[in-house]
Amino acid sequence: MNKTDIVKMVARRAGVSEDTALRVIDGVTSVIELSVACGEEVWLRGFGRFKPQDIPAQRRPVPVERGTRKTVVIDIPARRTLAFVPAQSLKERIRDRVGE
Repeated sequence: MNKTDIVKMVARRAGVSEDTALRVIDGVTSVIELSVACGEEVWLRGFGRFKPQDIPAQRRPVPVERGTRKTVVIDIPARRTLAFVPAQSLKERIRDRVGE
């Protein structure tokens, strides 16, 4: 399913035009994006939580060539990533639909 499919389904279920549904979906996604970029968690009850995560800098040995014991240490810079944690009710709905 892609964004166009979601817009069509939302428009049909809400009884609004596809243009209105698109504006609402774009508005929701931009608010989620802005909030997470500012370091805030976004909770959607019954769906899940978008959670920014900071990954610290690391030093890691990596092989110089395949099959050799010679390694070089590289620095991996700190970064921020995004995690999605599904709500318990969503997990249960997905688990109950296995095999359908």
